[in-house]
Amino acid sequence: ASYAIPLADFTVTDFTAVDNLGFWNPSDGDGLGFGTLYVDDVYLSTAGGGGGGGAGEIAVNGGFESGDFTGWTQFEATPGDQTVNMGMAGDTSSEGSFHLEINNTASLTNSLIKQERVGLGTVTPGIAWTVTFDARGSFDPGGVAFAQVFSETAGGNEDCAGCGILGGAPLALNADPTVWTPFSFSGTAGPTTESLTLQLEAVTGAGNLANVFYDNISIVVGGEGG
Repeated sequence: ASYAIPLADFTVTDFTAVDNLGFWNPSDGDGLGFGTLYVDDVYLSTAGGGGGGGAGEIAVNGGFESGDFTGWTQFEATPGDQTVNMGMAGDTSSEGSFHLEINNTASLTNSLIKQERVGLGTVTPGIAWTVTFDARGSFDPGGVAFAQVFSETAGGNEDCAGCGILGGAPLALNADPTVWTPFSFSGTAGPTTESLTLQLEAVTGAGNLANVFYDNISIVVGGEGG
């Protein structure tokens, strides 16, 4: 027999925290049953496809409220140049208690962090996505901050509407490094996309400083692409 269980039935489940699937407590109608259960061809799928798909938040630990890098993949320019800071006077969080600091002090390098291949089972080809976050920072000459989205397939990444460098340029941060600037970008996944990657960067030029702070990071998917 084949069974389809709508994920919408699990109304209180946080799917970003799910890391296993189990089967237990078979019933014969009168109580707990016993025997051998054979299961094959198990998969998760969002209904509709072709630009529909499930809707919701797919970023993991987007506010760094775990106090660490849970959900993130780090690529530091020099060891220790990325930290999760608790908000305090002179180093405030945008929202919540914690935020990310990338303090890149190595000339002509890029220190970056990723939400890598998130949304498996939720992201479908052509699905709409919206990325939002807050950022602030300071730079030596040539230093910039970038954010990028990649539309991921089973074999790599592919072109998609809105993908690549978000906004097509470095992030326009407030000149005051203590003031958070909110950003929002939208697009649609590619034709064979199965997940998304968000990459946040602090890039130095000839100078030795790109000190960038990120917080309140969200990746929401759902609805028809356009």
